[in-house]
Amino acid sequence: MPGGVRRRVRPRVAVGEERERLWARLVRLYRPYAACAARIEREIPVAVLEPA
Repeated sequence: MPGGVRRRVRPRVAVGEERERLWARLVRLYRPYAACAARIEREIPVAVLEPA
């Protein structure tokens, strides 16, 4: 398996302050996200994977 250890996770959507913090980090890592978000009307969800 490429990438390392397989783990069970539970997904959830980040909201509020957590989403804003994570979104800023995502845009720093991949700047085209900001341009994409500017072109669409909906908010792009940010998924968080937590240990199951």
